[in-house]
Amino acid sequence: MNWLYHAGRIAGIVLSVIGIAFVALYFFMPGKMDVSIMTGAILFVTGIIVFAVNTYFYKMFKDFPKPKGFNESFRSGADQMSSAANFLKEQNKINKLSSTGKPVRVKIISVRDTGKLVNYDPVLEFNLEVLHERRYDNYNITNHQQVVSKIIAPRLIPGNEYPAKVDPEDKNSIHISWL
Repeated sequence: MNWLYHAGRIAGIVLSVIGIAFVALYFFMPGKMDVSIMTGAILFVTGIIVFAVNTYFYKMFKDFPKPKGFNESFRSGADQMSSAANFLKEQNKINKLSSTGKPVRVKIISVRDTGKLVNYDPVLEFNLEVLHERRYDNYNITNHQQVVSKIIAPRLIPGNEYPAKVDPEDKNSIHISWL
C-alpha cells in the first residue's frame, strides 16, 4: 500500500509540472508551440486532483490491517495443519486407550493450567497417583497433560479420584475420564 501511495503522489506532481511546463512554453514560444494553454491547464488540474485524491484515500485506509504476505499465510496454514495433526494424534491415542486400556482410578495430586487451548478448552497439567486394587502397585505420574472441558476444569480439586484407562504396555500413557 505504501508504494501505491508514493506512486500516486509522484504521478500527481509529474502531471502538474508538465502542465506548468506546457503553459510556460506557450507564453515563451507562442508561434512555435502547437499546444494550447488549455492543455497545460488541464494537465495541471489533473495532477492536483490525482495528488489530492491519492492523499485522501491514503489517510482513509492507512489504519486498515495489512494483508499477509505469501510466506506469512503459508506459515500460518502450516501451523494450523500441524495443530490439527497433533489433535488427531491425541484423539487416536485416546481411542486406543479407551478400547485396549486397563481401567484404573487416579487421584489428583496437583493440577496446573498450561495456558494452552484446544478448541477453546484448557490443557491442564496433572501430577497423579494411579491407584490399583493392590496398594503396593500404586505409582505416580508427573506432568500428565490433558484437554479438559472448561465446564469441568473448575471442579478439579487435588485429592479427588477419577476413573481412567492406562496403556498396559506404557504405564505412563493414561487418559482420565471426567464423566
